[in-house]
Amino acid sequence: MNNSSNSTHLTSSNSEDFYLAFENLYRGSTESIQARQAAYLPYVTALQNFYPMLNALDLGCGRGEWLGLLKINGVVATGIDLNDAMLANCMENQLDVRKQDAVSALKELEDSSLQIITGFHIAEHLPFDQLIELSKEAHRVLSPGGLFILETPNSENVHVACSTFYLDPTHTSPLPAKLLSFLFGYCGFEKTLQLSLNPDVEMDEAVHMSLLQVLMTGVGRDYALIGQKASNISDIDSVLDTLYSQNISTLEEVSRRFDLKFSNASVMLQDQQRQIQDQQRQIQDQQRRVARLETPLRFLKKIFSPILKK
Repeated sequence: MNNSSNSTHLTSSNSEDFYLAFENLYRGSTESIQARQAAYLPYVTALQNFYPMLNALDLGCGRGEWLGLLKINGVVATGIDLNDAMLANCMENQLDVRKQDAVSALKELEDSSLQIITGFHIAEHLPFDQLIELSKEAHRVLSPGGLFILETPNSENVHVACSTFYLDPTHTSPLPAKLLSFLFGYCGFEKTLQLSLNPDVEMDEAVHMSLLQVLMTGVGRDYALIGQKASNISDIDSVLDTLYSQNISTLEEVSRRFDLKFSNASVMLQDQQRQIQDQQRQIQDQQRRVARLETPLRFLKKIFSPILKK
């Protein structure tokens, strides 16, 4: 399970300590989170070809996994959060962080001053009108071709939608991908991309797929919506378009694969049944041939049996 680093609804020190302990138990280790977040590095690399000195802001930075990953990859990154315990954890790791809410942090920045803005598991904590304001401000602050990345629990995953989403007491409501995609377009982003993330089972075409896997584990537990601000630099668009061609494991796509496997299995079963029927016909033909051969032998035996007994 991935839970938000943002602590909008947790203000007391006791609550902040509780939430940090909660994250440490359920979110996973820093290494495991960074391994999952490495999926975004190709987009960072693509932008670095045109903005060698990338500037990034991580909203609701939490324990700072993404900030650390950006630092390793040469990106100047700042994180903001409202949880003092989380911020202290970041400072211990020499990360650039400060205490501030997401919208006010963006409003302080100049137009086109950042190339990447990220928010990992923050969107599901915010009132929707605040999410609209956040997305508009992100679009204003980004440079041409810049990226706005929001990662959130995937309500198409049945287990997430029915259970794990509500394990985090600070979650408000799930955000369907179509809603978030529409929001990005409404706020001015020229392109949007949905990435399905963290499936419990990799739906490789070669492996067996059950209906349970389709409903509960095949669709990623999280998804990301990536919005790109319009650019007059065609090369930025061409590079990112290549990355946009990645496969998206939505419920519809995983269901299609299941139907295809089920259809292929049905065809194979029908072929096997036809082979069995062909073999049965061959056996019946052989039995009839044997019976035809045995008929004269039984006649001869009936004639000569009395003679042989004498």
